[in-house]
Amino acid sequence: MALHSDIFSYSPAHVPSDMGLTELAPHVYGIKLFTPEFCRKLLEEAEACGKWESEEKIDSYGPRIHPGPHECYPTTAKPLACRINEKEDDTSNDAEPDTKCGLSFASLPGLYGVFSEIIDRHVVPKAREFWPTYKMKRKRTPYILRYIANDYLIPKDMEVHWDQSAIATVVYLNDEFSGGGTYFPRWDLEAGKNGPGWAVFYPGGVGYQHGAQTILSGRRYVLVCDFY
Repeated sequence: MALHSDIFSYSPAHVPSDMGLTELAPHVYGIKLFTPEFCRKLLEEAEACGKWESEEKIDSYGPRIHPGPHECYPTTAKPLACRINEKEDDTSNDAEPDTKCGLSFASLPGLYGVFSEIIDRHVVPKAREFWPTYKMKRKRTPYILRYIANDYLIPKDMEVHWDQSAIATVVYLNDEFSGGGTYFPRWDLEAGKNGPGWAVFYPGGVGYQHGAQTILSGRRYVLVCDFY
Protein backbone atom coordinates (compact mmCIF):
# COMPACT_ATOMS: atom_id res chain seq x y z
CA MET A 1 0.00 0.00 0.00
CA ALA A 2 1.36 3.42 -0.91
CA LEU A 3 2.52 5.70 1.88
CA HIS A 4 1.58 8.77 -0.12
CA SER A 5 -1.20 7.93 -2.54
CA ASP A 6 -1.37 11.58 -3.62
CA ILE A 7 1.88 11.33 -5.60
CA PHE A 8 0.59 8.58 -7.90
CA SER A 9 -1.50 10.97 -9.95
CA TYR A 10 -0.44 14.24 -11.53
CA SER A 11 -1.07 17.43 -9.57
CA PRO A 12 0.14 21.01 -10.09
CA ALA A 13 1.33 20.76 -6.47
CA HIS A 14 4.11 18.43 -7.62
CA VAL A 15 5.89 21.22 -9.51
CA PRO A 16 7.00 24.71 -8.40
CA SER A 17 5.02 27.71 -9.57
CA ASP A 18 8.26 29.34 -10.75
CA MET A 19 10.45 26.75 -12.46
CA GLY A 20 13.37 29.14 -12.87
CA LEU A 21 14.83 27.84 -16.12
CA THR A 22 18.55 28.68 -16.43
CA GLU A 23 21.20 27.88 -19.05
CA LEU A 24 24.18 26.64 -17.03
CA ALA A 25 26.45 25.95 -20.01
CA PRO A 26 25.81 25.72 -23.77
CA HIS A 27 22.63 23.60 -24.02
CA VAL A 28 22.87 22.47 -20.37
CA TYR A 29 19.71 23.72 -18.67
CA GLY A 30 18.69 23.80 -15.02
CA ILE A 31 15.06 23.86 -13.96
CA LYS A 32 13.05 23.50 -10.74
CA LEU A 33 11.10 20.42 -11.78
CA PHE A 34 9.71 18.95 -8.52
CA THR A 35 8.71 20.53 -5.24
CA PRO A 36 10.78 19.50 -2.19
CA GLU A 37 7.65 17.92 -0.70
CA PHE A 38 7.15 15.73 -3.77
CA CYS A 39 10.82 14.68 -3.58
CA ARG A 40 10.48 13.76 0.10
CA LYS A 41 7.42 11.61 -0.53
CA LEU A 42 9.02 9.99 -3.56
CA LEU A 43 12.07 8.92 -1.55
CA GLU A 44 9.92 7.59 1.27
CA GLU A 45 8.02 5.48 -1.26
CA ALA A 46 11.28 4.24 -2.78
CA GLU A 47 12.77 3.20 0.55
CA ALA A 48 9.51 1.55 1.62
CA CYS A 49 9.45 -0.37 -1.68
CA GLY A 50 13.07 -1.42 -1.17
CA LYS A 51 13.52 -3.08 -4.58
CA TRP A 52 17.02 -1.74 -5.16
CA GLU A 53 18.81 -3.45 -8.03
CA SER A 54 22.11 -3.34 -9.88
CA GLU A 55 22.58 -0.90 -12.74
CA GLU A 56 22.71 -3.78 -15.22
CA LYS A 57 19.30 -4.98 -14.06
CA ILE A 58 17.89 -1.44 -14.14
CA ASP A 59 19.07 -0.98 -17.71
CA SER A 60 17.14 -4.04 -18.84
CA TYR A 61 13.96 -1.96 -18.45
CA GLY A 62 15.19 0.62 -20.96
CA PRO A 63 15.06 0.66 -24.77
CA ARG A 64 17.87 -1.20 -26.47
CA ILE A 65 19.45 0.99 -29.12
CA HIS A 66 22.15 -1.37 -30.36
CA PRO A 67 21.99 -5.14 -30.88
CA GLY A 68 24.16 -7.47 -28.88
CA PRO A 69 24.07 -9.47 -25.66
CA HIS A 70 25.65 -6.98 -23.29
CA GLU A 71 27.15 -3.89 -24.87
CA CYS A 72 24.30 -1.56 -23.89
CA TYR A 73 24.39 -2.41 -20.21
CA PRO A 74 25.80 0.28 -17.92
CA THR A 75 28.13 -0.27 -15.02
CA THR A 76 29.42 1.94 -12.26
CA ALA A 77 32.39 2.96 -14.38
CA LYS A 78 30.95 2.50 -17.87
CA PRO A 79 27.31 3.61 -18.10
CA LEU A 80 24.95 3.34 -21.05
CA ALA A 81 26.61 3.84 -24.44
CA CYS A 82 30.16 3.30 -23.23
CA ARG A 83 30.11 -0.37 -24.26
CA ILE A 84 28.69 -0.32 -27.76
CA ASN A 85 31.89 -1.69 -29.24
CA GLU A 86 31.70 -5.49 -29.47
CA LYS A 87 35.47 -5.73 -29.06
CA GLU A 88 35.51 -3.96 -25.73
CA ASP A 89 35.92 -6.71 -23.16
CA ASP A 90 37.65 -4.91 -20.31
CA THR A 91 35.45 -5.51 -17.28
CA SER A 92 37.98 -4.52 -14.62
CA ASN A 93 35.91 -1.51 -13.54
CA ASP A 94 32.50 -3.11 -13.83
CA ALA A 95 30.08 -2.92 -10.92
CA GLU A 96 29.66 -6.01 -8.78
CA PRO A 97 26.32 -7.83 -9.18
CA ASP A 98 25.46 -7.01 -5.56
CA THR A 99 25.81 -3.26 -6.13
CA LYS A 100 22.13 -2.52 -5.58
CA CYS A 101 22.11 1.20 -6.18
CA GLY A 102 19.08 1.75 -8.43
CA LEU A 103 15.30 1.50 -8.12
CA SER A 104 13.25 1.52 -11.30
CA PHE A 105 9.86 3.15 -11.58
CA ALA A 106 8.82 -0.28 -12.84
CA SER A 107 8.72 -1.16 -9.13
CA LEU A 108 6.51 1.85 -8.35
CA PRO A 109 3.50 1.41 -10.66
CA GLY A 110 1.78 4.65 -11.47
CA LEU A 111 4.71 6.99 -10.93
CA TYR A 112 5.92 6.62 -14.50
CA GLY A 113 2.70 8.25 -15.70
CA VAL A 114 3.11 11.13 -13.25
CA PHE A 115 6.71 11.71 -14.25
CA SER A 116 5.84 11.44 -17.94
CA GLU A 117 3.12 14.08 -17.62
CA ILE A 118 5.47 16.45 -15.79
CA ILE A 119 8.05 16.02 -18.55
CA ASP A 120 5.48 16.45 -21.32
CA ARG A 121 4.03 19.58 -19.73
CA HIS A 122 7.19 21.31 -18.57
CA VAL A 123 10.31 19.97 -20.31
CA VAL A 124 9.22 18.95 -23.80
CA PRO A 125 7.93 22.44 -24.76
CA LYS A 126 11.25 23.96 -23.71
CA ALA A 127 13.22 21.28 -25.54
CA ARG A 128 11.32 22.11 -28.72
CA GLU A 129 12.23 25.77 -28.32
CA PHE A 130 15.95 24.96 -27.96
CA TRP A 131 16.08 22.12 -30.51
CA PRO A 132 13.27 22.72 -33.05
CA THR A 133 13.93 19.52 -35.02
CA TYR A 134 13.67 17.31 -31.92
CA LYS A 135 10.53 15.22 -31.48
CA MET A 136 10.36 12.94 -28.46
CA LYS A 137 9.54 9.41 -29.54
CA ARG A 138 9.99 7.54 -26.28
CA LYS A 139 11.19 7.82 -22.73
CA ARG A 140 13.37 5.40 -20.86
CA THR A 141 11.79 4.03 -17.69
CA PRO A 142 12.99 6.46 -14.99
CA TYR A 143 14.96 5.17 -12.03
CA ILE A 144 16.28 6.49 -8.76
CA LEU A 145 20.03 6.15 -8.24
CA ARG A 146 21.54 6.36 -4.78
CA TYR A 147 25.07 7.04 -3.55
CA ILE A 148 25.95 6.14 0.05
CA ALA A 149 29.13 7.37 1.69
CA ASN A 150 29.58 4.64 4.31
CA ASP A 151 28.44 1.52 2.42
CA TYR A 152 31.21 -0.19 0.46
CA LEU A 153 28.67 -2.05 -1.69
CA ILE A 154 27.04 1.16 -2.94
CA PRO A 155 28.84 3.61 -5.27
CA LYS A 156 30.00 6.95 -3.92
CA ASP A 157 30.55 8.48 -7.36
CA MET A 158 30.55 7.73 -11.09
CA GLU A 159 33.37 8.18 -13.56
CA VAL A 160 33.08 10.63 -16.44
CA HIS A 161 31.00 9.14 -19.26
CA TRP A 162 28.52 10.10 -21.96
CA ASP A 163 24.89 9.11 -22.48
CA GLN A 164 23.46 7.41 -25.52
CA SER A 165 20.25 9.40 -25.80
CA ALA A 166 18.80 12.45 -27.48
CA ILE A 167 18.29 14.25 -24.16
CA ALA A 168 19.38 13.21 -20.67
CA THR A 169 17.74 14.40 -17.46
CA VAL A 170 18.88 14.20 -13.84
CA VAL A 171 16.62 15.33 -11.00
CA TYR A 172 18.20 15.89 -7.57
CA LEU A 173 15.97 14.54 -4.82
CA ASN A 174 17.64 15.44 -1.51
CA ASP A 175 20.39 17.50 0.09
CA GLU A 176 21.30 15.46 3.20
CA PHE A 177 24.86 14.78 2.09
CA SER A 178 28.18 16.51 1.57
CA GLY A 179 30.26 16.37 -1.60
CA GLY A 180 28.55 14.97 -4.66
CA GLY A 181 27.17 16.81 -7.68
CA THR A 182 27.11 16.29 -11.44
CA TYR A 183 30.33 17.49 -13.03
CA PHE A 184 30.77 18.53 -16.68
CA PRO A 185 34.56 18.77 -17.22
CA ARG A 186 34.28 20.60 -20.54
CA TRP A 187 32.99 23.70 -18.73
CA ASP A 188 34.32 22.93 -15.24
CA LEU A 189 30.66 22.98 -14.23
CA GLU A 190 29.20 21.41 -11.11
CA ALA A 191 25.41 21.04 -11.02
CA GLY A 192 22.99 19.59 -8.52
CA LYS A 193 23.52 21.70 -5.40
CA ASN A 194 20.35 23.81 -5.75
CA GLY A 195 18.15 21.76 -3.43
CA PRO A 196 15.61 18.94 -3.83
CA GLY A 197 13.64 19.10 -7.06
CA TRP A 198 16.28 20.90 -9.10
CA ALA A 199 16.99 19.17 -12.43
CA VAL A 200 19.38 19.47 -15.33
CA PHE A 201 18.70 18.38 -18.89
CA TYR A 202 21.14 18.36 -21.76
CA PRO A 203 21.87 16.56 -25.06
CA GLY A 204 23.22 13.06 -24.94
CA GLY A 205 26.40 12.27 -26.81
CA VAL A 206 30.15 12.43 -26.41
CA GLY A 207 30.17 16.25 -26.39
CA TYR A 208 28.38 16.25 -23.03
CA GLN A 209 30.59 14.02 -20.95
CA HIS A 210 29.85 14.18 -17.23
CA GLY A 211 30.32 12.27 -14.00
CA ALA A 212 29.07 12.10 -10.43
CA GLN A 213 31.47 13.53 -7.87
CA THR A 214 32.25 11.61 -4.69
CA ILE A 215 29.93 12.10 -1.75
CA LEU A 216 31.76 12.51 1.57
CA SER A 217 28.92 11.84 3.98
CA GLY A 218 25.25 10.91 3.96
CA ARG A 219 23.16 9.64 1.06
CA ARG A 220 22.57 11.27 -2.28
CA TYR A 221 19.54 10.40 -4.41
CA VAL A 222 18.93 11.39 -8.03
CA LEU A 223 16.26 10.48 -10.53
CA VAL A 224 17.58 9.63 -14.00
CA CYS A 225 15.74 9.41 -17.31
CA ASP A 226 16.81 9.47 -20.96
CA PHE A 227 14.65 10.59 -23.87
CA TYR A 228 14.86 9.40 -27.48
